[in-house]
Amino acid sequence: MAIITRQGRKLVYSQLSVLVVDDQAFYRNLLSEVLRSLGVNNISTAVDGVDALDAIENSRPNVVFADWVMPEMDGLQLTRRVRRLRDERMRMVPIIMVTANNLKSQIEEARNTGVDTFILKPVTLKSVTDRIKEVIEHPRDFATFDTYVGPCRRRNRGNSYYGPFMRHDDPIELEATVAQEKAVKGEMSDITKRIHAFLAIVRNGNLSKMVEIRAAAAEVLVLAQKISDQHLAKVCWSLTAYIDKMVDYRNVRIDIVATHLESMEVLIKTPNSQATLREEIANGLQVMVTRAISAA
Repeated sequence: MAIITRQGRKLVYSQLSVLVVDDQAFYRNLLSEVLRSLGVNNISTAVDGVDALDAIENSRPNVVFADWVMPEMDGLQLTRRVRRLRDERMRMVPIIMVTANNLKSQIEEARNTGVDTFILKPVTLKSVTDRIKEVIEHPRDFATFDTYVGPCRRRNRGNSYYGPFMRHDDPIELEATVAQEKAVKGEMSDITKRIHAFLAIVRNGNLSKMVEIRAAAAEVLVLAQKISDQHLAKVCWSLTAYIDKMVDYRNVRIDIVATHLESMEVLIKTPNSQATLREEIANGLQVMVTRAISAA
């Protein structure tokens, strides 16, 4: 058994090197934008665990954000590989697992794999800030066993236990209550009605209303993040990104804006339990927007 102290240091975002690993371009871009807004300049990306291993060797990051579900090599498999690297510094690099699920059974599995901490999708500025601060300023000591390599799982610094202890009372973000979600979705519906009105004016030739449409979509995005609705957040982000890319509003395709609005309304009414349908809606729009921007 070996215990290595990971020294905390003052967090200076401009001095960080961060690796973002996710198979979906939307989430890679979203997290990268959040990091840039914090002042992180050195950001690398990878599309899966295999790609991430090469990126770790080349960029030698201070922090790794890894999505849980990815093809080829997922976040857990990547963590296992990283924790067995010969390079000690990279073996101990803080790994923040990005997930859409906070079930205790899955959290336990990830902690036993060697993950430092977690962040729920859709990511927010506060959640990213909190997690980076945690692993940079207050990193846990690092334990190496035959059966476990990763952050120590002690409840406090004075405890003598160093193994893969599962802290069920860890401060993991909880899903919004049913009452809160209902109230927020009602507010979202009111905003989409405003977007409909703005869109009707745009159809009549007043392109200045695109500014209001973009602002309203941003409002829904904030609300979607509030109730952890990653699919709706993805659609809102897609719409705002599309409008931002079309500097000259005369190039904006009204049908694409309208399709986003329709999708937002469908997602607001569709229960989170219908994850497959919601994912298809969000991913379909992403493909549409990517093609439209490329053709512009």
